[in-house]
This record gives sequence, C-alpha cells and structure tokens, in this order.
Amino acid sequence: MASFGSSRPFTDRIPPEIIICIFEELQKQDVSSLRLTSKAFAHLGAKAMFQTIDVLFSYKSLGHIKAISEDPNLSKLVHEIRYDDFYIGCVKQAYFEKVMFRLWHEQSSLGIVLSASREEMMLKAWENYKTFVRGQRRLLYEDIFEETCIDVFERLPNLTSIRISSTLGLKAQRLCSEMMFCPPDFRSSYFWRDISRPSRMVRTARTLLHACRSANINLTDLEISNIDWAFLIEDMGSESKTPHIPIAALGNLKHFGLSITGEIKVDLWHSMALVKKMLKPSMKSLESLSLSFNQEADDSQMLVFFARFCRMNWDNLKNLSLGFINLTHDKFIGFCKRHRETLRNVTLTQVSVTEGSWANVFTSMKRHLKLENIQLVGLFTEVLVAIPSNGIGTMFDQCIGFDATDYTTEFENFFLGDGQLPALKFTSRNTPWDDVEQENGNRYSDDWDAEEDSESDLESDSDGEEIFW
Repeated sequence: MASFGSSRPFTDRIPPEIIICIFEELQKQDVSSLRLTSKAFAHLGAKAMFQTIDVLFSYKSLGHIKAISEDPNLSKLVHEIRYDDFYIGCVKQAYFEKVMFRLWHEQSSLGIVLSASREEMMLKAWENYKTFVRGQRRLLYEDIFEETCIDVFERLPNLTSIRISSTLGLKAQRLCSEMMFCPPDFRSSYFWRDISRPSRMVRTARTLLHACRSANINLTDLEISNIDWAFLIEDMGSESKTPHIPIAALGNLKHFGLSITGEIKVDLWHSMALVKKMLKPSMKSLESLSLSFNQEADDSQMLVFFARFCRMNWDNLKNLSLGFINLTHDKFIGFCKRHRETLRNVTLTQVSVTEGSWANVFTSMKRHLKLENIQLVGLFTEVLVAIPSNGIGTMFDQCIGFDATDYTTEFENFFLGDGQLPALKFTSRNTPWDDVEQENGNRYSDDWDAEEDSESDLESDSDGEEIFW
C-alpha cells in the first residue's frame, strides 16, 4: 500500500462506481482472479483493486463494503478505507429519478399513454428514489451507520488506514443551491439541508473513530481532512436531541493528519486538549504528524493553540507538517529541540512567524536539528503579509531579509554547509491575498510561564542575529 500522505497515480484508484458495478454483476461469485480490461485498469488485479475502498455516505455504498467484508477472500485484501460524507452523484441520480416519475405522472394525467416498458422504467425510477431517501434517512437518524462500520471493520483483518474527508460534502452544500437539478422545492426540504450540514459531518467523523476503537482494529494511519472546527468541540450534540459523541482516543497510530476548515467558533485552548486526548495513546508510536488550519484563523487564538501544541511530546516523531499556522520562535524551536533525536522531515505551508523572525527560526533549526528534508511552501512575512507569487527570490527577500540575487547559494550553503540536509525544496504558491501590511495584533497575556516545563531549560537562541546574510 502506498505510504501515508503519498500521491498515488490515477490507475491505482478505482472509482466507487466501478466497485459497485462489479458487485452488482458478480454478486457472490469468487473474484479473486478478476482483472479489469480497460486501458486505465488493465494491469490491476483483484488485490490492487480492493486494497483501497471508497465508502460514500450512502446506504447502498455501505451495503457493498459489508459484502466485501463478508467475502473471505476479498476481506483480506482491504488495507485502506476512504470515507466521504456526501456523494453528489447520488443526489443527481435521485432527483433525476424523481423528475422521471413526475413527468410520467403529468403525462398520465393528460391522457398520454406510455408503452409498458416505459411505464415499468418510470415505476422503477420512483422505487429507486424512495429506496435512496429511505436509506439516507436511516443513516442520518438511526444507529445503523456505526453498527455497520463496527461489523465491517471487525471482518477486515488487514485494515490499517482510515481517511475521512468532507470535501464532497462541502461542495454539495453549494451545488444543491446552484445547480439546476436541485430546484427550490427540492433543496429547501429539511432532509436535504440536514444531510449536508457541518454538524452532521462532524458526528459522522466521530462515529467512524468510535467504530474503529470498538472494532479493536490495528489502525496505524488516520487522516481527517476538510472537517469543520466543530470537530474540536467536546459537547457535540448539546444543541439538539442527538446523543453526545466524544472524540475517541486511538492507540498505536503511526501517521495522523488533521485539516480543519470553516469559521472558528471554539476555544482553541481547550480544542488542543481534545487533539491531545485523541492522540495520547499514540504518544510512543506516532511517526508522522500533519496539522493544517483555516487560513483565516484569528491570530491570537492560533497562537494560543500553537503554544499548547508545542507542549506535546512524541517519542518517535520523524515527520512534521504544519499549514496555515502562526509560529512563535521560542515555542517552535523548543518543540523541535525535544524531538531532535527523531525529527528528520519538516514541511511548512503558508506559515507565519509572529514572535521572532524567520532568520532566527532557520538559524535555530540548523543548529539543533538533524534534518534530512525541509520543504517551505508559500511562507508569510513577520507582519502576516502574504508573499506575492512573483518568484521565490522575492519571497525570501521579504521574508528573511537577505539579498535575493544570490538566495539559492546562500540559503543552500546555510543548510547544506555541513552536509546534513540532502534534500531542500522551495515552492512559490499563488496566493489570493493582496500585498498589504496588516497590524500584528498578537500581543496577548497568559500564564505560560507557570506551566513551562522542559522548554525553560533549553538554551537560548538570542544570537540568531549572527546569521551571515
């Protein structure tokens, strides 16, 4: 199976529609020797096809993953499940079938007689629509989703990776309002509004985590992307009649990724406590950690969140990726120092330094870390001004302060001078922000000093000004 976070070619990703068609055609037949014959998938056998299964928020999709788990041959092939909250194709198909039935009803009322085959097709479309809605309602308002997931996970002995994404769900909210297949009477119903609301997606994500823990599977890779900030609220369900669903703590994770989106309406100090709660059983096993947050996050809140993050410790952390986050020099370097024996790869994406400077950060990273790879993507200046996309030279000229005409030689010599860093990658990203200075309103008072642990004993980096550029 591809490693966590790697980009696999299209030919290694079987669309869920193909999997569905296979089961509809083969039913209970043995497909251990099955091979697709199209050009795109001709080289893939059953082992590659069923290594990663896409599960959609669809009653039908759950039925097919359950069928896979019940097959003694196929269940051993599944290593990864990728779940999405919403599948817009289901809505399009459901509405198309509803329109077909309405058309038939209108034609019948006008005395237009259709052929027997045409009437049969219309009735089948209507039954399909009712079946779809009935199944989705059961997923929304009953416990069948968690029960099915627990049953399925227990039957997949080699399942090690779960990826939860609400990308399609977020798109569906907009598409259901804009696309022609969803007129007002269809999209305004409570059911269709409820099926795509962020709180329901959050509950589904938490339900999956509980199913993983209840099934007692050996999960090593967990990625939760494009989830709403409500995921980090402890009292989920308090505003409705639905029961409380806390965040499940999973042990033995090696790779964890969390990508948060949406408007921030939570206390980030306590939110970090929930992240720690979720990862606490994996403190000794975690090797890769990726955290990415809303690019419009409040600066002072994000600093509070990051300060608490920097107090966490992992015994075997090798890969660290941070995105859209505000760094403070002292706390970030303190975190890196505590992980200097294991940390080898660092990726910073759209990151800003709000207390300290990039020069000091890079000087401290060189002095204290034994990095093998460092990747810098679309950095911010110290005053939170987005770097324009007119070349990496300009980016480092504004961000660090040395001569852009020779940035490649100087920066590479700085990190590669002692041969510690064989791979260095720069990426200039197009950004939608205007190059306008904003005030740095990140002065906040707190009681960090009372809780500082090993960071206070770490050596100071006040000599960062000696950086040679």
